[in-house]
Amino acid sequence: MQRVHSRKQVRFNAHAGTIKDMESPVTQTESPLEIVRRLENVVRLGTVAQVRYETPARCRVKTGDLVTDWLPWTTARAGGDRSWWAPEVGEQVIILSPGGNTGAGVVFPAAYSDTHEQPGQREDVARVTFKDGVTIEYDRAVHVLRVSSPQLITLNVSSQVRIEGDLYVDGHVHVTRDIRSDSQIMGARGVWPPRPLMVRRMQRNGADEGIQP
Repeated sequence: MQRVHSRKQVRFNAHAGTIKDMESPVTQTESPLEIVRRLENVVRLGTVAQVRYETPARCRVKTGDLVTDWLPWTTARAGGDRSWWAPEVGEQVIILSPGGNTGAGVVFPAAYSDTHEQPGQREDVARVTFKDGVTIEYDRAVHVLRVSSPQLITLNVSSQVRIEGDLYVDGHVHVTRDIRSDSQIMGARGVWPPRPLMVRRMQRNGADEGIQP
């Protein structure tokens, strides 16, 4: 390989040594081939081969013919506020290796692939789709947040849940404690009770009969 520097011919050898024929000769500590190899390793695309979920969490990535050592992956937050979303085997990721040393690399999830395609195609929709069918979606064009789940959704709070606005329930409502109403309750059979009060569970034979008008 030949290059021209200050109108002089400069020769590069594919091994360590000194670059001659320059005003200020530069010592090569690594061969040009090793430098090229390191540059190619700075950013690489690959797929997750193994995942270790125990602390410290790590994964191994197959990139070309190489399978990396156990590497950490990045997350949204890792301080006082922390997030956890582990990559999966077969997921396409990016490896960033400082200095081209894959042994010191960090894995960045993720990139869509033919195996795992994008879950949306609209500019205004942000969507997270889980493997079991749960979907969380926000459509900013119509200002609607949707959560879809084939199974139970649980919300645990130590204080209160406050909903400001109308609440529509398409299904049965089961309450295990008292219901307090500061206004009248509208039903298919009219208004009940005629004035605000504490409506307590009415039981007969040990079974809840619900609120009756």
